[in-house]
Amino acid sequence: MSAIFGAIDFGGRVISDREIEILKNPFSTCKIDRFSSIRKNNVYMACGISFITKESRLEELPYQNKDIFFDADMILDNRSEIGNLLGYDPVQIGSIPDGRLAYEYMVKDENDAINRFLGAYAYVLYDEKKRKASVVIDAVGNRCVYYRIIGSTLYYSSLMKSLEDIEKTEVNERWIADFLYIDSLPMISEIFETPLKDINRVAPGHVLYFDGTKAWQERYWDPIKDVKPIRYSSDEEYKQKFREIFFESVKCVLRSENETSILLSGGYDSTAVAAVAATILDKRNKKLYSYTSVPLKGLETDTRNGATVDETEDVLKTKECYPNIECDFIDLAGINMWDNAHKIAKTLEMPYKSIQNLMWIKEAHERAAKGNSNIILSGEFGNTTISFGDYQLYAYELLHKGKIVSLIKEVRQFCHSNGYDTKYFLKCMVKDVFTKHTVSEFDIKRKAYISDDTSKKNNCFERLKADYQDYDKASRFYKSNREVTNKLLALRQIGEILTKFSLETGVILRDPTKDKRLVEFCMNIPLSQYQKKDEWRRLVSVYLEDIIPKHILSASFKGIQSADFRNRMEYEWNDFISDCKDRLNKAQKGKKLIDYEKLNNDLNAWDSTDNISPFDINRLMYSMLMLEYIEEK
Repeated sequence: MSAIFGAIDFGGRVISDREIEILKNPFSTCKIDRFSSIRKNNVYMACGISFITKESRLEELPYQNKDIFFDADMILDNRSEIGNLLGYDPVQIGSIPDGRLAYEYMVKDENDAINRFLGAYAYVLYDEKKRKASVVIDAVGNRCVYYRIIGSTLYYSSLMKSLEDIEKTEVNERWIADFLYIDSLPMISEIFETPLKDINRVAPGHVLYFDGTKAWQERYWDPIKDVKPIRYSSDEEYKQKFREIFFESVKCVLRSENETSILLSGGYDSTAVAAVAATILDKRNKKLYSYTSVPLKGLETDTRNGATVDETEDVLKTKECYPNIECDFIDLAGINMWDNAHKIAKTLEMPYKSIQNLMWIKEAHERAAKGNSNIILSGEFGNTTISFGDYQLYAYELLHKGKIVSLIKEVRQFCHSNGYDTKYFLKCMVKDVFTKHTVSEFDIKRKAYISDDTSKKNNCFERLKADYQDYDKASRFYKSNREVTNKLLALRQIGEILTKFSLETGVILRDPTKDKRLVEFCMNIPLSQYQKKDEWRRLVSVYLEDIIPKHILSASFKGIQSADFRNRMEYEWNDFISDCKDRLNKAQKGKKLIDYEKLNNDLNAWDSTDNISPFDINRLMYSMLMLEYIEEK
């Protein structure tokens, strides 16, 4: 894992000392073990290396050979494959760092390398002779890099601050408008822009090209278009292929030079990752250190549909099955939620929405660092891959295919096994079929703190209406569901956040459930592999039942993190509201974009957290973070 930054001027201008200092300064607070750089007239490339794997200590990034310059933030998961293609034997491969392997293969076959590398990486390749620069992000967006073009100069950096300080810029009103208008946890509506004008980022699965005159991004990886539908003749074949890919996905991220940690809940995804990882690490006489979010003792919690709000017992039972797991439970005792929200916004360089969840994830990174872990695992993307399952979606697929008898038979079996009423399920489904699905602007933004002028000026409803329609359609059509996932919005948002956490703590989060190979497999198998008869979320519940503890498989409801958020905020509510009012009254620039009257009315009306939802509080907090961001720029 590395931080990268640099500048390439296609007009031949020498990169100045001032520019270099500006580019490097923001990394002074990052956990970097060693900086190195290349400076040759119109090219400056720098890399801040963190020692995550044993091979990373050998890195000499950036690399240059005659006309080729290469800078990379690189953890390469398929080291052996790349080394073999380069003609190295296994002993030689073991002594070559990831960046060097990637560089040599890029020089050998740039076109093939772009889509062959696996892992967490961002890299910049400049061919001086061809006068072309390429900036690439790994397929699933594990890492992120920003870029800015001023005249004939391409600037790039792992942090926005480097590029912001090169030359004054303004906030991106369209990005901010969408952030506020989308009244849910997603922060973005597209995959390229940032909250600042003129500063963009390379999207997951994309390559940016710049030739000194124009810049453009091309998508090099599309798990739907590039991969043929996967069809086997039996469940056993699907099972064997899934297990092969999933086990390898976990194995290849277990390369920490020191210890390995995991964000562990009582759910399918993180437990599946933990089961495989703990088994592998146990053979190496190593432990797996787990971190679990739990409510603060003595506080009431918000529950939804019987969901588990304290997963302590489930995690401890998992430890009984895998004794080399060492458990740590995070209740965020003594942490002021509002103060901490500001600190995280500074780390992320932008406002964010998952207030309560990011607090405990950030704390887990910090504890992992103190515990000498370089890598922390998760199963965050698992709901889209290994544990995907939506019985309503499956029932619709049977309906669309005209399999009415199978529909009734399987729905009856599913409802009987899971305690649901069959007639009610079918009645709701029929009613939904004959319901006209429309999108109302009032329903979308009725609680959002965005001014009418801002939403109209930026045409929010007309632009975002299609997205809402796509998400609605995705609940009834499997193909539409996969197409929504293929927009890469979630991958872009997750990778951006976790890159910043890793730079600050020196701990990189790796999620095997979003391994490129696994995503390709899961995006292209039939829906019946996820859902069949009364079998739910089958890739885990059936194909991994031999490694998943029985108490996890038999759980009736999912667990939720940060269920004590609303009641925790009650402790600091008066100070929080007072601070919000003070900031709102002093605001100048932000009032043009935010609905001042609505925000002010809620601040005056909400004298406690009793009659408002956790998301009402979350919305208020992220809107205030956005207000402050605008005022500071």
